[in-house]
Amino acid sequence: MEYHFRSFNRRAVGSYTFLLLGSLLLLVASTIMYLYSPRFAKVSTDTTEIILARGGVSSVNVTLRNINSLDLALGDRMSIAARVFGEAGALIAEGPHIALGRLAIGSKETYRVELPTSVKQGRFLLKIDIVKEGDHWFADAGDWPACVIVVVR
Repeated sequence: MEYHFRSFNRRAVGSYTFLLLGSLLLLVASTIMYLYSPRFAKVSTDTTEIILARGGVSSVNVTLRNINSLDLALGDRMSIAARVFGEAGALIAEGPHIALGRLAIGSKETYRVELPTSVKQGRFLLKIDIVKEGDHWFADAGDWPACVIVVVR
């Protein structure tokens, strides 16, 4: 009996190895991005528009819900606050920060967030978001803040 061995194409094997390693690298990178993503909690509010008298003080009830698969110990460097943006998208004012605590899987916590009082007459966008003090706002890192339209008369 005679056996004929087909020669294999070294270039094809190299290409498949390259594709396999590239896919593995992409999987590892995706996993790391998911684990360290700021999307661990959802910020929401039932208010869509606030009308204020000029110089008036107001606040918004905001719900923070843990959408992660782990308990969140947010610590003293994490807080929730509101920022006011003008029609052109420029930051106008920032409200006081409220420190966040522990949040169990699937649980939610309600906070009362004060609006900045230094806003003049006009129409503005209020973004309520989580902030890692001294580092970044989660909306700046790709997360979705709760948004409310503010009209000051």
